[in-house]
Amino acid sequence: MFDHNEKELTDKENDDNNDDTDDIDEADEESDDDKDDTDDDDYNGCTDTDDDYEGFMFLQNDVMCSLQDKAGIPMSWILWDSQSTVDVFSNKKLLTNIRDSKRTLTLYCNASKAIITQKGDLKDYGSVWYYPQGIMNILSLRNIEKGLIPNYPIKKQDIIRAEDILGPNLGSLKGKTTRRTPARVTINTLDDLPDGMLEEHGNVTLAVDIMYINKIPFVVTLSRAIQFGTIAMIKDKRKSTIIKSLEQVINAYHGRGFKIRHVLVDRQFECNRKYMEAAGINLNTTARDEHVPEIERYIYTVKERIRATTSTLPFEPLSHRLIVEISYNAVFWLNCFPHKEGIHSTLSPHTIVTGSKIDFNKHCRLQFGTYVQMHEQHNN
Repeated sequence: MFDHNEKELTDKENDDNNDDTDDIDEADEESDDDKDDTDDDDYNGCTDTDDDYEGFMFLQNDVMCSLQDKAGIPMSWILWDSQSTVDVFSNKKLLTNIRDSKRTLTLYCNASKAIITQKGDLKDYGSVWYYPQGIMNILSLRNIEKGLIPNYPIKKQDIIRAEDILGPNLGSLKGKTTRRTPARVTINTLDDLPDGMLEEHGNVTLAVDIMYINKIPFVVTLSRAIQFGTIAMIKDKRKSTIIKSLEQVINAYHGRGFKIRHVLVDRQFECNRKYMEAAGINLNTTARDEHVPEIERYIYTVKERIRATTSTLPFEPLSHRLIVEISYNAVFWLNCFPHKEGIHSTLSPHTIVTGSKIDFNKHCRLQFGTYVQMHEQHNN
């Protein structure tokens, strides 16, 4: 497969002190009147000579597979490459008059180099290089723009607009994409809390309840004043499961210097009283048939956000994993902006409790549920 990182076709004998570069475009201007032995194998108007020349087109080693498995790109397809300066075909059924050329094209690939010595004629286009070991057929967009296809109605700007509207060509995306080096990790955190915050709000009161989404149970918490909410899926409502979930929340607050002093819950959490007392936390349960107002209202808001997200998704029915991630996403974004009843006008609850800040380039690049193409690990 030919990568789009192709370089200009240059003469093999070109050096820094020689300005007579054998460029293909300049070769079109040469007069053939005094040349009686012109080869019929000219490439886009360029007369062949006995000299070889080099073209840099990179064969991706990770997709060079058998004829039965060619990265999902049919051999009948012709791909336009906006970076290519040469036309190379691998399907001889699309060509006629396949013949040896007086010139050769040196093709450098990941492992070694390939020498292309044959050409063929593409109907209504002209001569192209023929390389049977390749895995696709490429036409240079640069050559197409020169008008080499008569009455061709599509211009470069049309292709650019199509990519802006529809996205990149799926075949090229799957066939040409190689692994890229990840961007350098940027640490964007708030190391120290503002002066006086721990002294004034260091003792935290936590409201806790269990929420159900499609019969999936979640432990939901909300802190008074700070207004930081958490959510965690639980596999059952056993005491040990709930305690493990609450321990993670308590440790998150302790890691920033806050101390959980009071926990407000329904009577169903009464079984956890001994654990809370051992941890120095006062467990305050409501009366029979009563609920904690703060957490009830918060759960109502979270469910609104979940319904808003699911209404935009094309999936039906929703999988268990997707419901869980939608719930986590809703709580995440509720924490990302300063609360009107919070303890700081510019710091979000997320930043106050976790120390991390939101970055647009990292957290806002894609909307939840967006269809994307992902790279999968392979060994070919």
